[in-house]
Amino acid sequence: MILFIALLLAGGCSVFRKSAPDNISVTAAESSSIIWQEAINQNVTASNFFISKAEVNFSGRGWNEKFICSVKYRLSGEYLISLRNWTGVEGARIYLATDTVLINDRINRKLYFGSGDKLSQKYGISPKLIPVLFGDIVAGEYYRDKTAKCVNGEVINSQILNGTGIEYSINCKNLKVNTATTGSIRIEFSDYFKLNGKKIPGEIQFEDSVRNIKVTIRIKKIELPWDGEIDFIPGSEYEQIPLI
Repeated sequence: MILFIALLLAGGCSVFRKSAPDNISVTAAESSSIIWQEAINQNVTASNFFISKAEVNFSGRGWNEKFICSVKYRLSGEYLISLRNWTGVEGARIYLATDTVLINDRINRKLYFGSGDKLSQKYGISPKLIPVLFGDIVAGEYYRDKTAKCVNGEVINSQILNGTGIEYSINCKNLKVNTATTGSIRIEFSDYFKLNGKKIPGEIQFEDSVRNIKVTIRIKKIELPWDGEIDFIPGSEYEQIPLI
C-alpha cells in the first residue's frame, strides 16, 4: 500500500503566495503543436523543487486513509518522498530514480529495493511517467494529430511514452493540462497557481476505475526552484526485501 501511494505522489521551503495564472489565450485557429510546446514550457519538473507539505486523501472500497507528504525532486530524475500520519510520525521514506527504487518501511522495519524496470513490471508505472502526476507533458516518442484545434476551450491530444499511451486535455487559455488519461487511470488537475513563472496544480485527483482507488493531493507548501540535496539513509538493521 505504501509503495503504491508513493508512486502517485511524485509536484514543487517557503510558503507560497498564490497568484492567478496568466490567461494566455490560444485561438481556435492555432494548432495543437503550438499549445503542446507552450504546455511543455510550463513543466514543473523542468526545475528542482521541494514540496514541504501536501495533504493526501487515499480511498478505496470501504476504507479511507489520510497522509501528510513531502517531495524533493532534482533534475537528475531523483525523487525523495516522505509519508507521515497527521500527528507527524513518518511511516515511509521512498527514493526513486530511473534505475533505482528504495523504500524504508519504518513501521515494519523493512527496506524494499529494486530497479525502475522492476517497478514497471510489478506496478505498471515507470519512474519516467511520474512527471505526468504534476500535470507535466513528458517528451515521448510520438504524439498524435498536430493539426488538432481548440474546441470548447481545450485541445485533445495523445502521446506514446515508453509504450504507454496517454491522452491529454490541454486548456487553451492557461496552456496547462486539465486531465491526463491512460488505461483505467484518470488524473485531473485544478486550482492552478503561479510561482516564479511556473503554473502549478494546487489540487490533483487521481482515480483508477479498475482498482477502485481514488487519491486527492492538495499542495500546501512548495519551493520552486529549490537548491538542496537528496539523501536517502537506509534504516539500520531493516529486513531487506527485493521488489520482485
